[in-house]
Amino acid sequence: MEKTNQKLYQKLTYKVGDLLPLPTTVSELIKLANNPNVTSRDIGKIIERDQAMASKILRLANSASYGFSQRIRTISHAIVCLGFNKVKSLALTVSTLKMLSDSLAKYNLDAGALYKHSLAVAVAANIIAEKTKAKDPEEVYLMGLLHDIGKLIINTHTTNELEDVWTYYKTHKDIKFFQAEKAVFGFDHADIGGEAARGWNLPNELCNAIGYHHTPHSAPGDNRCAFIIHLADGIAKTIDIGKGLSSDQSIAVELEGTFKERNLEVINLKNEDIMGIREQVSIKLHEVIDELDNNEDS
Repeated sequence: MEKTNQKLYQKLTYKVGDLLPLPTTVSELIKLANNPNVTSRDIGKIIERDQAMASKILRLANSASYGFSQRIRTISHAIVCLGFNKVKSLALTVSTLKMLSDSLAKYNLDAGALYKHSLAVAVAANIIAEKTKAKDPEEVYLMGLLHDIGKLIINTHTTNELEDVWTYYKTHKDIKFFQAEKAVFGFDHADIGGEAARGWNLPNELCNAIGYHHTPHSAPGDNRCAFIIHLADGIAKTIDIGKGLSSDQSIAVELEGTFKERNLEVINLKNEDIMGIREQVSIKLHEVIDELDNNEDS
């Protein structure tokens, strides 16, 4: 690794919570999620304070996807019909949509690309956690949504620094983009994302999952969440969002790296599990995207 660009690192991490404030609704939902005594009414109150979010959730709840015979008119009613965890996931998904939907020109990402990838990772993480029972599916869903938040911070608060990263990336074969960031900056977008999560006072496990999603073996303490997000990220990269499963070549590339047996063993997965999980993720992801797209159109 090259020497860390301390000036740039400090610029991106000093009062990072001010550089990119976490939406109040997301922050409050996360705090409540870690409270064992939280009630459906508590969640409902938070969502209802954000009228735009409440309206979107009610439109989703009344969509054909759920097929309820009676109209759902309140968030409390939505929680009764859809369930506590489903409404919480919808709220987190809708609230992060605004943060992640813009284009990231310096990363060559079109509008919506970061959000759809993050959603794919969230869905994959949720399915992996359900299958392995390694971690709470709802917790890792949020980690998936926020895992690349460091890209947004770097894209927004740098000038032309990423040009050097792109040059390095294009002139060095067989490396991933985060490795080019490490080589040029001495840190990568995951490091910045982890610091952002700490600046938002999020739980340590969530901070580590974001900060070490490319290097889960280095995550301190219980690193299973970091491994789940790492594997979910790999699965998401093999799905052509908008079309379905991509080529076998993309799977082969990930099998050489992300899906190594030593990575899978941490959360009790085997290579033969990956294809089944991948198919589940593709189906579920496109269902969620269709729901959100229909909601925006209505």
